[in-house]
Amino acid sequence: MGRTMKELREAKGLTHEVLAGRINFTLKKQIEDMLRGQGEDMRSAWQLRDRLLERVRVRPETVERWEKVGFGVQRGTRAALEFYLSPAFSALLKVLDANTSDMDKESSNDTLQPGDSVVRPIDDEGHAALRENATGEAEFLVVPDGFGGKFLKEVQDVTDADHKAIKTYLEEEAAFVEAESEKLIDNFVREQTINMDLGIESLLDEDESGA
Repeated sequence: MGRTMKELREAKGLTHEVLAGRINFTLKKQIEDMLRGQGEDMRSAWQLRDRLLERVRVRPETVERWEKVGFGVQRGTRAALEFYLSPAFSALLKVLDANTSDMDKESSNDTLQPGDSVVRPIDDEGHAALRENATGEAEFLVVPDGFGGKFLKEVQDVTDADHKAIKTYLEEEAAFVEAESEKLIDNFVREQTINMDLGIESLLDEDESGA
């Protein structure tokens, strides 16, 4: 598997603020190149460039969130396709000199997965309860149910068989994700330059229609 975005950023000595700044500089240059390619007089096009840049600008807190909880898209969805073809994502890859396999670990912010632990409120009988009805708290482990789902099991009741099931689940999931990444995500950004141009052209069209 590739390196995470955080590892790539830190290897280059970039803070969240500097990485966001470089992404935005890259976006700025790409927008300018597109405007020049359309024959725009840059003396009058700079205002349009700045409006477009404001719409796609990446902020430091956004970069930090990407590292902590993922990009917020699920693989194979329209949202994922749009994000991976977006000017901001393409600029991120360019700045980090990365490819989609490097970003794979940041691709989604799924809910709890097998192997995760969570502290939840419980009632007098030890069952998960709403906060207002709780009389205590207990730590639970997320365990696969063997049918593609998962459930919470109190840590003190977890068995060796549960840990083995979690290990098997995670190995199978990793293999699946890697295969899907090769088939889908890598294909989404294979034509990065073309897709960047299309994304900026769309922004230009929207801006002109809204003017």
